[in-house]
Amino acid sequence: MRDLRLVIFDVDGTLVDSQAEIVAAMTAAFAAEGLVLPDRQRLLSIVGLSLDVAMLRLCPDEAPDRHPRLVQGYKDAYMDLRGADGKGELSPLYPGARVALDALAGQDNTLLAVATGKSRRGLDKILERHGLRGMFHSEQVADDHPSKPNPSMILTALNETGTDARAAVMIGDTTFDMDMGRAAGVRTIGVSWGYHDADSLRPDLLIDQFADLLPAIDQLTGSRLMSDWKPKRFWKAATPQACDGGFTVTLDGRPVKTPAKAALIVPTLPMAEAVAQEWDAQTGLVDPRTMPVTRSANAAIDKVRTQRAEVIGLLSEYGGSDLLCYRAPAPDGLVLRQRQVWDPLLDWAARDLGVTLTIGEGVVPVPQPAESLDILQRELDYVDDFGLAAAHDLISLSGSLILAFAVMRGHLDAARAWDVSRVDEDWQISQWGADEDATAAAAVKRAAFVHAERFYHLSRPDQRRH
Repeated sequence: MRDLRLVIFDVDGTLVDSQAEIVAAMTAAFAAEGLVLPDRQRLLSIVGLSLDVAMLRLCPDEAPDRHPRLVQGYKDAYMDLRGADGKGELSPLYPGARVALDALAGQDNTLLAVATGKSRRGLDKILERHGLRGMFHSEQVADDHPSKPNPSMILTALNETGTDARAAVMIGDTTFDMDMGRAAGVRTIGVSWGYHDADSLRPDLLIDQFADLLPAIDQLTGSRLMSDWKPKRFWKAATPQACDGGFTVTLDGRPVKTPAKAALIVPTLPMAEAVAQEWDAQTGLVDPRTMPVTRSANAAIDKVRTQRAEVIGLLSEYGGSDLLCYRAPAPDGLVLRQRQVWDPLLDWAARDLGVTLTIGEGVVPVPQPAESLDILQRELDYVDDFGLAAAHDLISLSGSLILAFAVMRGHLDAARAWDVSRVDEDWQISQWGADEDATAAAAVKRAAFVHAERFYHLSRPDQRRH
């Protein structure tokens, strides 16, 4: 057993994007208790904790007997979202997750585990929906352990699999996951696409896409020399230049490659110039966090191109739950503000996209016209791989397919579109004041949203609207 390694995954925000269901279930639980719902950023900040701990953090001043009711209300609402038979729409896997899991499962020396704040019932639904039943050798859930960051889940997984902590790695998107891993004495890999600010994670390694996961695991579970390796600048000049299929960047004459070892070939010279500027700006150790255009180009090549249909399917699902269609029933001021800001965008979508979407109140799913959903998916089909990489961030960060198309077609700039997506949060701030951590997290996401707009325009050969 000494040669085996254990790869432990968090679930929400790491393997699956469940924020829509989490927010909807929280909304229902708080409404049932007549409580004001915390803003989205605060709700997502507790993802990963056991529900009893999460509710205590969200409502520290409420009577103790209210917390169990909130927990049960959340569980009931979460399952109701899937329908009476439990087969309703579930949290989608992040692009590349299934490919990475299959690759790891096929390695003789690798065992897989999950350590999640979900209940057993919640985890089972996710595994069944995505065909992952039987893939994990150890499944640790909140029902059986203290909340993260207590190391109990990881220590149990190590014991069940007979694996040494030095040959194990914890993969997650929250500070709770990273702290749990460190407390258990295992190495940690943070993912930048989840619910906590990537800069707050402090993992051993941080990755931006699933294509980077296997090399990162190899690095951390290999020799001490390999686990301590970090890329350093070795080149004197980064040069953009034309090549077969588009444009590339060379480092002292050697072409740059993606993390998956594909040639980094981009569609336009301005994008190649932007990539070259990022490489030229590196000093000492290379910091991918300061290279957003390079990272987005890598995602387009390694992630979108290799699983284009999956990405389009993921993004098109936002049409059925677009942020702009879900309205608050009260208070009157918020109802009016949503109508003033969001209705003009739906009117624009009807004129420019030929899409009519139905508006509803509360968290109950609103069926959308099949014809409109088909049009939105066809529009995504027309977008090339680099445009889809940008669209992914525009859509997932805002929660709105309509807002993303408005930015891509030049109807709104990213700054304005971000403000439009923040109507609910800004209303909460106007009533209760700003939360420092939530404000900082929102600023990071806003920067990523604005970058996505820039990347989209850099990918357009003639700079015309799509």
